[in-house]
Amino acid sequence: MAKNSWIIVLGCLCWQFLYGETIKKNEVAGRIVDESSKQPMEFADVALYRATDSVFITGTVTDKRGCFAFNPVALGTYYIECSFIGYETHRSPVFTISGQTSMDLGILYLRSSTEQLNEVTVKGRRSTYVQRIDKRIFNVGSDLMSTSGSVSDLMRNIPSVQVDVEGNVSLRGNESVTILIDGKPSTLMNARTRADALRQISATEIERIEVITNPSAQYKPDGVSGIINLVITSAFAHRPCRSRLENPPRDRLQVNGSYNRHHFIRTENIYAADRNANQEITYQSVRYRYDNENVKGWEAGSAYTHTFGKEHELAADYSYSSLEGLEDNQYATYSTDNATKDNTQIWQAYYQHLFRLTYHRAWGEHLKLDVGYELDALQTDLNYHVQNLEGNSSGQQPPPS
Repeated sequence: MAKNSWIIVLGCLCWQFLYGETIKKNEVAGRIVDESSKQPMEFADVALYRATDSVFITGTVTDKRGCFAFNPVALGTYYIECSFIGYETHRSPVFTISGQTSMDLGILYLRSSTEQLNEVTVKGRRSTYVQRIDKRIFNVGSDLMSTSGSVSDLMRNIPSVQVDVEGNVSLRGNESVTILIDGKPSTLMNARTRADALRQISATEIERIEVITNPSAQYKPDGVSGIINLVITSAFAHRPCRSRLENPPRDRLQVNGSYNRHHFIRTENIYAADRNANQEITYQSVRYRYDNENVKGWEAGSAYTHTFGKEHELAADYSYSSLEGLEDNQYATYSTDNATKDNTQIWQAYYQHLFRLTYHRAWGEHLKLDVGYELDALQTDLNYHVQNLEGNSSGQQPPPS
């Protein structure tokens, strides 16, 4: 009898070990199967809702085995809805995640819909998250932030991307990240103006955001932690899906341009004091700063694409961009010794010509070829002017070495 008891205990421990390897803590998992054929259903939509107010939390699609998982899931009460074209939507019973618990919903069956309709209107919605060979794609069309807010707000909802209160972007904690627009560098995304530009670009202008954490030579990745590519919504994105897939345009010419200007004033007051051993003030000063900054930039470009077939195209594009900025600092320092004034003017400019010729060919989901040529001519100018005023005399000083 004791021997049988040990066998039962050992079997339970093995089952718990295997179960722990399958279902992680605070995870909700399950499997979707066709009710009639008992075959797993790939690419079925699975949505997680909060049970108290039916608010949508997140969504995913099933894999080849029909499996899905949400991890991690915050504490609370939830239910899921499973759907697929031609099948009835299935809602699971309400379940609760508490502590370190996890929920295995088991096998969920979808039943084929046999309802006869006089007229059918098809509406498609892409998955918010798509994993590709070389990138992660976040489609923002179904995101609530896509109808309001800025690109900076959208990025705060993307895993591994952080945006601080000043608008600085980092990828996996590293601020050395390159941000592209439609796969090309832009003067708007330089270190000086990037934070302001991301706050001013409306989220409605973005079709998707691509995060490339292991970029190839195509993106010139030296010295960067990754690439964030902002794909702008185009007129082609609003065409019916059927016409785009069956009759793709063989030749396409695009022309684009933009102009932006920023003007802001920054003020700063710095107080300093020295004290002796008796805590008596021996020296004190106040330094005032008035900074009047003006930044302007514009871009223009064109792109030609020839499509041979699905996932097979040749493209050529050229763009020119310029960015000029003047930082005019006026300082005034008043101390117990004397009063001085000094001005600092910093003028920076970027001028860039970019030409690219690329060829793309894909064979299935796991093999693709990208080759191309890129000519990048960048000119940068910097003028640093300092003027010191003390009493009735003035003098120009060279910049510090």
